[in-house]
Amino acid sequence: MSKKTSRKSIAIIEPVGGHGGMNFYDYGLSMGLAHHNFEVYYFTSNATKTLPLDHVHTIHSFSSIWDQNNKILKIIYYFKGLFRSLRCSKKKKIKILHFHVFHINWLFLFSIVICKILRFKVVVTIHDIATLAGKSLPAFFHKKLIYSIDEIIVHNKSSLREITDLLPKRTYNLIPHGNYLPFVKKVRPQEFTTDFRILFFGQIKKVKGLDILLEALSILKERNIKCKLTIAGKIWKDRFERYQSIIDERKLGELVVTDLNYIPDHAIWDYFNAANLVILPYRKIYQSGVLLMAMSYGRVVLTSDLPAFKEILVANHNGFLFKCGDAASLANKIKEINLRRSILPKVEDQAYEDVSGKFDWKVIGAMTEKVYSKISFPSL
Repeated sequence: MSKKTSRKSIAIIEPVGGHGGMNFYDYGLSMGLAHHNFEVYYFTSNATKTLPLDHVHTIHSFSSIWDQNNKILKIIYYFKGLFRSLRCSKKKKIKILHFHVFHINWLFLFSIVICKILRFKVVVTIHDIATLAGKSLPAFFHKKLIYSIDEIIVHNKSSLREITDLLPKRTYNLIPHGNYLPFVKKVRPQEFTTDFRILFFGQIKKVKGLDILLEALSILKERNIKCKLTIAGKIWKDRFERYQSIIDERKLGELVVTDLNYIPDHAIWDYFNAANLVILPYRKIYQSGVLLMAMSYGRVVLTSDLPAFKEILVANHNGFLFKCGDAASLANKIKEINLRRSILPKVEDQAYEDVSGKFDWKVIGAMTEKVYSKISFPSL
């Protein structure tokens, strides 16, 4: 009788969770790792609704961090949560901690220093490379921080090129962002109504190009092409007034519906189901969860032709592309797609097939296990 293989323990420390939609990613990765013989301890906030998954333990060590309005209180709650997570990890004899980072700042620097003092191995997935070139940390500390992390993961070739150019004296790991299929239900087939219904979904911030989409909508209105735009998402370090001024000046009020709040998980399906086309007019992106979410729901996507998008989308095959930053190009592409609505089901089916295979969490779990094995676990 063969000896049963013991499971390896890993900690994912990610306080955002359900507060900002990271719960899908965190649980997807946890499921992928559990499939590859890991016992996963997921440390997060109480904004994350616990999913009952085999070999995945959700621990709300960051308690009510997102209920705090005061910045100082948030920092206190963060470090309380971090120390609870580290104490539990020591008790469980976990050697590797996996962080997910969008903003590299002093808080993150101190977190890594503490983890290294306590003799943990640290793996970090950097979701936004731009923060490495920002002013949150002096260049000296950026370098010290990046070179002190045991293994770093990025999501695509564009991110890999950029981080290698910025900080070349180390190796990085390329592992794609996974799909949302374990957590979402496919939308219904396209409904061909008089108005072509387009959707801008997710956080609203300057880099996401909502102004470009509104300019394109104005062009379509002038051409008498009937479109309705829904904007659904919370504003982040931006002011909606600048978008509202475009809506008012171009008299787009009757064509635009807004829901400027964080969209809870149970309400997301309705937005994607009601749309004919999801548009991501971004000026800059490293990896878009909204893109993979739309494809997982089975809804067709039109994006700017940024390298990160082009690594996933093939024009007119599993999605559509327009020239980045060009409202006229976007308007022309929306018009073209509207006139060729009959091809949308085929494009959607191809996108769904691609996201199912290339971005499966079991595959990503295997790739992540190989990263862990470099610093602690022997290869399977």
